Amino acid sequence: MAQVDRALPDVPAESLKGTVLFVGATDTGKTTLAQGLYHALVAGREQVAYLDCDVGQSSIGPPATIGLEYVGSDKERHRYLFFVGSSTPRGHFLPMVIGAYRLRNLALQRGCATVLVDTTGLVDPYAGGTALKLWKIELLRPAWIIAIQREAELANLLEAVHHRYEGRLTLLSPAAEVRARDRRERTAHRQMLWRSYFASAATATVEARQLDVWDPYLTTPGRLVGLDDASGLCLGLGVIADTAGETVFMVTPLRSLARVRRLRLGSMRLNPESGVELGAGPQ
Repeated sequence: MAQVDRALPDVPAESLKGTVLFVGATDTGKTTLAQGLYHALVAGREQVAYLDCDVGQSSIGPPATIGLEYVGSDKERHRYLFFVGSSTPRGHFLPMVIGAYRLRNLALQRGCATVLVDTTGLVDPYAGGTALKLWKIELLRPAWIIAIQREAELANLLEAVHHRYEGRLTLLSPAAEVRARDRRERTAHRQMLWRSYFASAATATVEARQLDVWDPYLTTPGRLVGLDDASGLCLGLGVIADTAGETVFMVTPLRSLARVRRLRLGSMRLNPESGVELGAGPQ
């Protein structure tokens, strides 16, 4: 295996197969570690995929999506998205878990022997963080869990899995160079991601009666929408500009809507030019 920036003392390199789940609070270095391992394995020509479940600070797709990346046998980098509909996992646990499951299975079907799953930083048990992680573990059945903990914020989670994952659970402390970002920095970064995604957007028109539409009562100006293909994977995002009967006008960077078979309305509204999230708005 190629060199990775940070050692995983309890994980033999030759055993690092199957699903590897990374858990930790925000700003613990979880993503840096997972991406470092991914790039090291890719450089070593391992069949590996990186699954980014951070809907707020995504590194593969735009916010509000779960993203999968892998290098195929054709040596090309492939990316797939699943639309969650919000930049926070709170209130969206079902699509978070289903999206991770769908994309993990896709990676396995495409021949990836290892799938590195980078989870969100929501770990507070009183905000549902522990429940989200436990149900994700139950569904994905990871071969390894890599946990990064500052103090005792993962205590509830670790207590719930330590017997089952004895010998397959590695607990690390954050690296010394990890820097915590405050809420304003994270918000500013997400706004930059939104602006970058919609920078080349143009107005497109779709006829709702020709597509499957989830939650049509949310079809209001400013609403974020996922443009799904026939399999339920996300081809791209749009923001509704206006409606006229069953005609929906939206701004989207997606150049062709020929493969779109479903509209899924998100729970959030967005100004695509500024990247400012406008909240849920009328329900």
